[in-house]
Amino acid sequence: MKLQSGRKFRNDGDAARDNKDWEGAAQNYRRYLDVSPDDADIWVQLGHMLKEQGQLIEAESAYRKAATLAPASADARLHLAHLLKRLDRPKQAAAVFQQVMTIAPTAEVIDELRGLGYGDKAQSLIENAPVTKTTNGRYLELKDLLQYLSEHRTVTGITRVVLGIVNYALEDMSAEEASSYYFVQQYGDAEGLLLLSKTKLRHLVRLATSETADLASMVEAIADIRRSASLTQLKAGDLYFMPGAFWEFVANPTWMSAMKQKGVYVGAYIYDLIPITHAHYCMAALTDAFTVAFAETSRFVDFTLTISEYVAQQVTQFLSTHQIAPFPAIAVPLAHELHFDTEGASPAFAQPSAAAVQALEDRPFVLCVCTIEARKNHIYLFYIWQQMIEAGVDVPDLVFVGRPGWRVADLLSQIAASRNLGGRLHVMHGLSDADLGLLYARCLFTVFPSFVEGWGLPVGESLAYGKVCAASSLTSIPEVGGKFAVYFDPFNVASGYEVIHRLVTDPAYLGALEAKIRRDFVARTWRDVGRDFYRALDRALAAVPRPEPGRPGFAPFVKTGALLEMAAVQQAGLQHADYSRNPIRLMFAYGWRAVEATGTWMKDGHAKLRVRTDYEVGREVSVLLQISTSPWVDEKNILRVWASDAPVKRNAIEGETLYTQPMQRDSRFWIRLKAAVEPQNLITIQFRVDGAVVASDPNAIPVALRFHALGFSATNDISARMDLLEQATLAIH
Repeated sequence: MKLQSGRKFRNDGDAARDNKDWEGAAQNYRRYLDVSPDDADIWVQLGHMLKEQGQLIEAESAYRKAATLAPASADARLHLAHLLKRLDRPKQAAAVFQQVMTIAPTAEVIDELRGLGYGDKAQSLIENAPVTKTTNGRYLELKDLLQYLSEHRTVTGITRVVLGIVNYALEDMSAEEASSYYFVQQYGDAEGLLLLSKTKLRHLVRLATSETADLASMVEAIADIRRSASLTQLKAGDLYFMPGAFWEFVANPTWMSAMKQKGVYVGAYIYDLIPITHAHYCMAALTDAFTVAFAETSRFVDFTLTISEYVAQQVTQFLSTHQIAPFPAIAVPLAHELHFDTEGASPAFAQPSAAAVQALEDRPFVLCVCTIEARKNHIYLFYIWQQMIEAGVDVPDLVFVGRPGWRVADLLSQIAASRNLGGRLHVMHGLSDADLGLLYARCLFTVFPSFVEGWGLPVGESLAYGKVCAASSLTSIPEVGGKFAVYFDPFNVASGYEVIHRLVTDPAYLGALEAKIRRDFVARTWRDVGRDFYRALDRALAAVPRPEPGRPGFAPFVKTGALLEMAAVQQAGLQHADYSRNPIRLMFAYGWRAVEATGTWMKDGHAKLRVRTDYEVGREVSVLLQISTSPWVDEKNILRVWASDAPVKRNAIEGETLYTQPMQRDSRFWIRLKAAVEPQNLITIQFRVDGAVVASDPNAIPVALRFHALGFSATNDISARMDLLEQATLAIH
């Protein structure tokens, strides 16, 4: 009877809580705890109710009781730490957050510690994050997916592909196969990895692919994913794979180098090399970022998957052109269908929601779906429609669906001057998948005049809706359309006019093409893509050698006798062809933050630089380094710098090959060391900072040392050494 009475008090407490009757809930929870005093969960609930009433000291006692009863649970301690922050007891809060990290190391707690001014403790916890337990686990990077879905309601392009890949693993894999796959997000400035909850990801995928996708709901779901994500470290034999926009999370060149040092397989899904091969169609910033990223990534990946055979050939050609060691590039073509189903039934497109779509209900139209940018060649269609109108053809309307992009000012001004071709041209963007599907279903046919593609999703989407696509004959596009699309030369308006004019004026011809699609076309589904994607990972891993932990990675060539400063390293990324041959940022082999023109900071207490020279192995060289220190160091921090890939003992005596000194804050100075050229003509410089670095600014990251310049010459080459010293003397300090 006592237990039954206790359960009644607990249920009554829950009911009062749900009705926001905090006082009533607290009374019932106390009565329940009189009967069951060891229920840690209800002590937490009592703490919540007391906190809601402003009884913070009493709430603290309840949380502490729960933490004592459940020493392996992070929940009570997390609430206690937040309450201590509210009570303005930051030291106590930080201590409890550190306890939480030993139980459940999450990004939320790292952020809290840094916000409280305990960045050194946070950094230590990141460095000592738990190592993955699964043997040969496979980890897919989703940083770019989460970033996109936190800013955009409409899913397009790469985001749609990554969602399809994730959805397959969550919904269509067997439990045994799925147990090998995990989803991660890079944390901070390439500081670590967050392991994401599959259950919470499944919820996000369903939100993102629903007919009524809501941005606010996705933002909330992403915040929930991140709050619960735990820090993890990969180990030898694991796979780190980037299925999305890889250039978004390789800004720090030490990221993949560190992976390879651990013996982790690295792979990426390559959508195209257009920013490199067709840079004139892209914004300069994208070309710069992409060229740097692919030049560096290609030195570390064990294999790539590509979205078409065309892109696979482009990757292979790039490796050959720039004398990069070849690796497998396996094509996993994308889908033809617009949607992948997350609810078990195909979406029904009955009524349009967008006013612009409703306005087309009784008008014949031709559809072009793609971002409005120079590469997509919309102006080609504008000229063809203009010519047909002038020739007296009774043309259908032309509908552009896509966001305006770059280098289309001339097109947009011509559209405005023509008053949208006398009302015949409609431009839309931000449509829901439902409205886009409706346009596909109702159009006469579609057009896709792009100059270059990695795949060409709209061509396949058109065929999946049973609609003929008049498409460019170049690059990957015929892989998508096969024998079911009709093709033209996108550089020859007369070619496009002939093809499109016949489709517009010959209904029997158009009908015959549609009948062929209905009879013979089999759409490639997103399930097909997911299945083939994960099978290709199996094939690739079976085909490549197992990475060797600790093996030196790629080292860029540095000219003898020349002082290499950080501004020059940063500028090198703008020299596209040269950078692809010698990606100089990869000199930062381990332990550095993002490269900056003003100097690059060490990430933690140990870092390496590694360069290649034309000196023979064993040659003695003199190395000159310029470094500076942060405001957070002092004499208790000992700086050690040595020129070797081997470790150095802490009690090693300072000499010509080792620099050992207590550090001084906010200082900038030169160091000279002797070194011997190592196998593969390498010179390795190592930095170690002993002692904790504590930032007095709670918003600052507790960094210690910054690198500015490097130069070297043979010890017995007096002239070269003098030249180097002269350059150092003239360098701007």
